[in-house]
Amino acid sequence: MTVMKKFLVNLPEALREEVDYICIQEHRNRTDLVREALRQYIDRFKRKQMMNMINADAQDVIFSIAQEVENA
Repeated sequence: MTVMKKFLVNLPEALREEVDYICIQEHRNRTDLVREALRQYIDRFKRKQMMNMINADAQDVIFSIAQEVENA
């Protein structure tokens, strides 16, 4: 069983109203909505980090090839 911990989040009134509207429309509670939003944010963050690592590796390879060509 997953252990759940509570934490308090302060939101501007307008954002809270939007959250509540979505909860009503989707028949969900705030906790479920925020949990899903955080999961999606974390997934995007991880994908972005992975792409940055891949791009950095690719740049290293291109630089190495360019040096080899230059030295040939």
